[in-house]
Amino acid sequence: MLNINSEDIDVLRFSDLLRSRMKSDGLDSASLSRKLNWGRSLTDFIVRGFRVPDNENLETLCRFFGIKESEIPRLQRNNTNKCGVFICYCRADAEYKARLDVHLKPIRDVIAPFSDEEIEAGENWSERIETALEEARVALLLVSADFLASDYINEKELPMLLRRAEEEDTVVLPLVLKPCRYFRDSRFKNRQLANPGSEALSDLSENDREWAFDGVVRIIENFFDEAKGKPERSLKRKKTQN
Repeated sequence: MLNINSEDIDVLRFSDLLRSRMKSDGLDSASLSRKLNWGRSLTDFIVRGFRVPDNENLETLCRFFGIKESEIPRLQRNNTNKCGVFICYCRADAEYKARLDVHLKPIRDVIAPFSDEEIEAGENWSERIETALEEARVALLLVSADFLASDYINEKELPMLLRRAEEEDTVVLPLVLKPCRYFRDSRFKNRQLANPGSEALSDLSENDREWAFDGVVRIIENFFDEAKGKPERSLKRKKTQN
């Protein structure tokens, strides 16, 4: 019996470990689900790092692949600095955004999520968003046809987020909400997608959508834990030289 709680697992690194063992054994998610007699969705969520295996499933995986307890990657929780999370979305998708907010609420002690809903009356709207974009360590893109059609997102928010992903350490995490041309958009080529099985959330059952949102939360938690110990980059905006 393993002497580790599944909630203490670094789910992304454990996912990498599983993928490595699966590759060595010539397995994919479909064949693994058959061998373990698990549902395909459950297997896919765990393999891709979108769901933490419960203690029983963890025991099963370790026994199946011969993974020793000492090989299981653990989370390190010892930092109190909050991680800036920019949520880029279109108001037409507010229902999905609201559900994501519910899933993010339990980790607000370690993250500082921002969306246009955080802007108070009287604030400089454009300046507030620009500051949040600069401070973001993680950017969640809630992608849909409405998102891709938004002039402000395409001209202001998205270019800056993608630039920061290339030049700095901002993690850009797209989550496709509804069928759209995301997969044909060259701006997102080779970018890691948060969706399980690359299916739009609207195509999933309500239960699987909830697991998808939880998977996003786990990715953010793991990013925050991996970032601990690294020097914080300055969050102050550079002054324009006259």
